[in-house]
Amino acid sequence: MEYKVSENVSAALKAVTADAKVQEALQFMEDDQENIIQKQIELTLIPAPTFHEEKKAARLMEMFREEGLDDVHIDEYGNVVGVRKGTGGGKNVLLEGHMDTVFALDTPLEIRRENGWIYCPGITDDTRGCAAVLSTLRGLNKAGITTKGDIHFVGTVQEEGMGALRGMQYYVHIY
Repeated sequence: MEYKVSENVSAALKAVTADAKVQEALQFMEDDQENIIQKQIELTLIPAPTFHEEKKAARLMEMFREEGLDDVHIDEYGNVVGVRKGTGGGKNVLLEGHMDTVFALDTPLEIRRENGWIYCPGITDDTRGCAAVLSTLRGLNKAGITTKGDIHFVGTVQEEGMGALRGMQYYVHIY
């Protein structure tokens, strides 16, 4: 099956990526890759099976604060939330990665680099998503990109298995 992107979406993407500030942000994100990988590794080494994301949430919250987000907090459900304020009059946007993994609390977590690959339980699903959220935030900040709407940067809990996306469900219903 072939997937076709509509002409409207394709034209909009070309217009956005042609913007000099967006190009600057994208280049920064590429150049900043090793820094983001280090943040990803740091988060990976914090065990966070479903229903046990507290320690990873605390560190992600610190990272959000370090990047200058407003209203950074852990909501009553356990999701980490930070807001990048817009100028007003635009739609809010949500960028999210989930913090839990399928691995038990006592799973050995050791980073191994081999042939350009990084190996460790939980390094990708979805710690990479959390790292991508941070990378996007850093790129926007570096390029000085402003938005009309607020951008909500969120690390959600209880995505895996019996978690059944509960953190995300809670977030979209409350906010």
